[in-house]
Amino acid sequence: YIGRIAVEKGVERIVEAAKQLKSDGFAASIKFKIIGTGPDFDKLKLFAKDSGVLNDNVELLGQIKNSDLAEIYAKSHLFVFPTLREEGHPVTFSESMCSGL
Repeated sequence: YIGRIAVEKGVERIVEAAKQLKSDGFAASIKFKIIGTGPDFDKLKLFAKDSGVLNDNVELLGQIKNSDLAEIYAKSHLFVFPTLREEGHPVTFSESMCSGL
């Protein structure tokens, strides 16, 4: 995930998925990277920690330079955008598709 960390973006769904995968025995092979900051960053970090997936399965990278995004996309297998609200066409959709995700 790349974007603003706010409740309406649904990023906590990624943590919930990581927690479920861990309980199902798939934790070792699946890593989620969450990039961005926002009003709910600290809340998300605490939720991931309390869920037992912070750093093992979920990395909160905070804000990174745009010039570093291409490398992250290239190393990824999947792009997740779990928004809870109606969205237009976020730039991250185009970026991820151009990277083959």
